[in-house]
Amino acid sequence: MHLSRWSLVLAGICGFAALASLNATPLSPAAPEKPFHAKLLEIAKHYKSDKFASPVDQHVAHWAPLLCRLPEAGKDYLPGKVRESASDDLDTHGQKLYFLYAKDQAAYLDLGEGAKPVPAGQFVVKESWHPVEWTPMKAPEKEAPLAPESVIRKDRTWYKPGKSAGLYIMLKTEANTPNTDEGWVYGTISPLTGKVTAAGRVESCMECHVKAKHDRLFGLPKEDVQRIKTFIEKTKKAP
Repeated sequence: MHLSRWSLVLAGICGFAALASLNATPLSPAAPEKPFHAKLLEIAKHYKSDKFASPVDQHVAHWAPLLCRLPEAGKDYLPGKVRESASDDLDTHGQKLYFLYAKDQAAYLDLGEGAKPVPAGQFVVKESWHPVEWTPMKAPEKEAPLAPESVIRKDRTWYKPGKSAGLYIMLKTEANTPNTDEGWVYGTISPLTGKVTAAGRVESCMECHVKAKHDRLFGLPKEDVQRIKTFIEKTKKAP
């Protein structure tokens, strides 16, 4: 009799728990993966691998356009030559140095009049850096020698790459892909967190790239393209 009573109590507890579980609010499903983020992060991880992409220019620095910036969330084989941005907007990636990489280097160099639209799968990565004034004779003793192509001169001052200013990525998908600019995905990667800060139709990127003559890409000056192609040919002929 004693055991039966406790059996009834336990049965009641179990029944109540089962009923409560049926009425409980179901767990929320996992948040869906944000479009394009996985692919952008894959590019950011492997773009320096010669099996994945190539520097558009060899060992040369450039200034970046000022209009480029890392958008805020909810708003909007060898190192290449460092380049200067052409933009005049200090609030964007302008006045920063950058190295340029592309999945298909040859296709990027062949941008020009009569060029075919960029095929899906092509991507371009702008590795951006904050510039730091550099004086060869005053370089710290512990500082490793800099390759001539990794420094750049503006007016009478020399600059070298300083802290990372993030990655700017353009990925071409099919033209009818939703949330793209005629198939182009714009993406930015934070230098602090390594996370995607913007992806898709990024207004601050589109404002500039819709003006490009070569399917949203600006390409390089003809003299630079010829210099790079000459370098590549010499490299192929080298023993």
